Amino acid sequence: MNHIVKIFFCLCQLPRSHEEWETISNGFHNRWNFPLCCGALDGKHVLINAPDEGSEYYSYKGFNSIVLMAAADYKYCFSYFEVGKKGSESDGFARTAHFWNFWRMDCFPLEAS
Repeated sequence: MNHIVKIFFCLCQLPRSHEEWETISNGFHNRWNFPLCCGALDGKHVLINAPDEGSEYYSYKGFNSIVLMAAADYKYCFSYFEVGKKGSESDGFARTAHFWNFWRMDCFPLEAS
């Protein structure tokens, strides 16, 4: 699995400039009529074999899992992902993720005009 994660990290890049963010925002606005949208974000519980570590991986869905969170742009291309949170955590953990920290540090350059 580590090789898959490394490949995904090479392919998934958050925008690094104001122009890249604006391109994505304009794409959401022009194609989907979502102004100032810069990504579609979702989480998913991924089924795993029960580890020896106890019930922290047991999800509310009734099985052992890890959580995958991903963001995609207006063309359905992944721009970000996180995987590995224990299944007992919500699949909506974006506020504890690196992505949320990026947002909170004021690195997100778009504003309503």
